[in-house]
Amino acid sequence: MSVKNVLETERLTLREMTIEDLPALSDILQDEQTMYAYEGAMSDAETQEWLERQLWRYKEDGFGLWAVVLKETGKMMGQCGLSWQNADGKRVLEIGYLLNRAYWHKGYAAEAAEGCKLYAFEALNADEVYSIIRDTNTASMNIAIRMGMTIRGRFVKHYRGVDMPHVIFSVRKNERGGVGFSQSELSEAHRALLSTLHKCEKMDVEKLGKSQRTLLERRIAALKVSLALIEKEQGRIPK
Repeated sequence: MSVKNVLETERLTLREMTIEDLPALSDILQDEQTMYAYEGAMSDAETQEWLERQLWRYKEDGFGLWAVVLKETGKMMGQCGLSWQNADGKRVLEIGYLLNRAYWHKGYAAEAAEGCKLYAFEALNADEVYSIIRDTNTASMNIAIRMGMTIRGRFVKHYRGVDMPHVIFSVRKNERGGVGFSQSELSEAHRALLSTLHKCEKMDVEKLGKSQRTLLERRIAALKVSLALIEKEQGRIPK
């Protein structure tokens, strides 16, 4: 079966997925640790539906989440791409990425995401691209920051019966490091995040299970990252 290559980076090729990629995709979506931000691994049916959704997006939108192939081996080791998503009631173009855990901590996700950002700006002529990240997912937040993204807001997603706070990151085509927010807006966001951090730090961890404790630790770390980013941007904007 012929496949459509979409873009290349130094070490990676991003191409459209096919039904033959289901086993490699299952290795990602059905791994508990990889899918912690989604509250656990997906079932066979959910994985099949995920793949079919991408195939539909290719036809309807002209893009979706693509297979990330390591040039050195020719094997699919993740997915990364663009899709329309809801960010607190606003339809936005999002960069999403999920890699097989065996390929973590090698810079592949950041490399693929940067390629997708450039594709969105240059091939799709998008004015702005987003990443919507669960507030416990510090690794993905770091990738968003490396892409030059800035925090734009926060909202709560309800998924699999769980309320999941998310942070909205984005970068605009014409930006050169500006955040697009006033000092008062940044201060208000800082106060809200700081209040949430204090509540998390006051929780009785002894009453939490191991997974809940890990989730709380990740949330606290993510909140500290968000606060540090806001404080950094506050220093750039004249008062």
